[in-house]
Amino acid sequence: MLAEKQIDENTYLEWNERYKKARVLSDGKELEIERLQDEMETELVVLGATAIEDKLQEDVADTI
Repeated sequence: MLAEKQIDENTYLEWNERYKKARVLSDGKELEIERLQDEMETELVVLGATAIEDKLQEDVADTI
């Protein structure tokens, strides 16, 4: 899926600072990063979808 979300620069800068801090946490790092990603990945506008055909698995082309 390809999607977008329009945010202002201040929103991004504040979120990015929290994300940078989460990346260096020793406890709860994964949960905090996931929480921040979920926060940003809301109210997205879907632009389209794309796929790569996997010829190593049966029926992938039919599924796509």
